[in-house]
Amino acid sequence: MQRVSVQKFLILLIFILFATVSSAGANTRSDDDDDNAVAEPANKSRSKSSTNDLFSRILIEGSIDLRDCFSYAPGLKVSVFVPVMKYLLFGGSFQYQDMGEKKDGDYNVIGKYYSGSIDAKLLIPINSKVAVNGILSFGLGRFEIEEEDYGFYVNEDYGYLIFFGGGGQYSVMDKLSIGVLLGMTKTGSWHSPVNMENMFSISFTISYKLLF
Repeated sequence: MQRVSVQKFLILLIFILFATVSSAGANTRSDDDDDNAVAEPANKSRSKSSTNDLFSRILIEGSIDLRDCFSYAPGLKVSVFVPVMKYLLFGGSFQYQDMGEKKDGDYNVIGKYYSGSIDAKLLIPINSKVAVNGILSFGLGRFEIEEEDYGFYVNEDYGYLIFFGGGGQYSVMDKLSIGVLLGMTKTGSWHSPVNMENMFSISFTISYKLLF
């Protein structure tokens, strides 16, 4: 009997609290209709914050690339993205690429490339943890090409870089995500007869979100 009376008391207490909150909310709505009209969309947006969290912050992203089908041609890249639409981010990057060795007739060519680029990133959530993405980059930079012909000499030149790819990322913490990106890079220099042409790459990315 005591347990039943306690349950009845709790039910009555919950009912009283609910009635009090409801009446207070009704009075507040009658006094502050304009404020609530603004607050309700904000509450709805907060309810979806777990899904849209990726799009409400500036994104700082670093990546390590393995190029030319896993040959020794690594690359390092640092990017900063700013959300401009629900699924679209724009930003810029700086990258260094070791393009490995390439045979050009009687020469062994070793290429390195430093570039800055303008990037567009499409980021679409699957759920609160997983998202798929695509990146398109266009950059300008400097080649350092070493050509071996009874010794080495360095040929410096300027050129272009175009990258496109897609992949996915996973949120391991509130602000930290890791991901994988598969892509293709097209590079070429203005004057050098040796172009690195198309390179397949797989990138491992780390993304950190700042308050926007």
